[in-house]
Amino acid sequence: MKFKLLIYAIALSAVVLPGFTSCDDDDTEIILGPNEQPEYPSIKPGEESMRVKVGAENRQELTVTDGAGDFNAFSLNKSVATVVKDGDKLYVEGLGNGMTEVIVTDKSSQSISIPVAVYTTDVMSLEEASKALNVNFGSSETFTGKVALGNGGYTIASISDELRVSAEIIDSETGEFEVTAKAGKDKYIATITIEDRTGLTVDYTVEVSTTFELPFTDEQISTAISNARRWNESDCNLNGRQVSYLCGYGYGDMIDETNDANAVLGWNYINRYDFRITYPADAVLNQEYDGHLFYSYYGTV
Repeated sequence: MKFKLLIYAIALSAVVLPGFTSCDDDDTEIILGPNEQPEYPSIKPGEESMRVKVGAENRQELTVTDGAGDFNAFSLNKSVATVVKDGDKLYVEGLGNGMTEVIVTDKSSQSISIPVAVYTTDVMSLEEASKALNVNFGSSETFTGKVALGNGGYTIASISDELRVSAEIIDSETGEFEVTAKAGKDKYIATITIEDRTGLTVDYTVEVSTTFELPFTDEQISTAISNARRWNESDCNLNGRQVSYLCGYGYGDMIDETNDANAVLGWNYINRYDFRITYPADAVLNQEYDGHLFYSYYGTV
């Protein structure tokens, strides 16, 4: 109705006021109909993404350009971040480590989404930066470590020596991790790199030395000696059944030989399986000697 009245008033004035001339085309005011909406430029983010530190004192202004104005915003995960409006300005405040998205709208109902990463610290550190081990040759040792400061979401990014060292995260939020290191022929140092959800990394070093001493206590050795006896053929049977490959399932021959120089214990199964331990004939318990272990399988030694 208002639109029709406006047109009528303009027509009436043209009749009543002689000498009235129309405006040039460039000065003509465009009047929208009742169902038409003005066209606004697309709303655009001032930043494609945001990285905000936890705490009200670290809140950052959320900027947008173009659009229809009268902007509002909200966070999709209010445990990670919230949006604070102060006058005509918007601020993102970090509440907890993690990722979220902030949705921004204008008065014409246009909207955009801005990814926001919230973090606690710019520096990552460990409770213990390195570990020194002395491991018996042929053995391995497992131990744990923990992140002292970081932003959670921890992963093992890399291990410099994966053949001898393995590591896994036990708790991705507390940063507890477990490492297993194997003894090598020589001393070595491996580096484990741990990363948090914001991309921060820290290195943990493992230094492994090798010892060739017996990995048993005196008490363990004494117990073993007290229970020691020679292997005999009856050990291969349990209620009349063969119980070991080394026993040849009844088709092989036990090796139990002693000569002037060596003692030999083992088993031979028609020359396809052969397992022998050779040591000095005059060896006594609880002493160290050079020995020899031989094993073959279908002729492959």
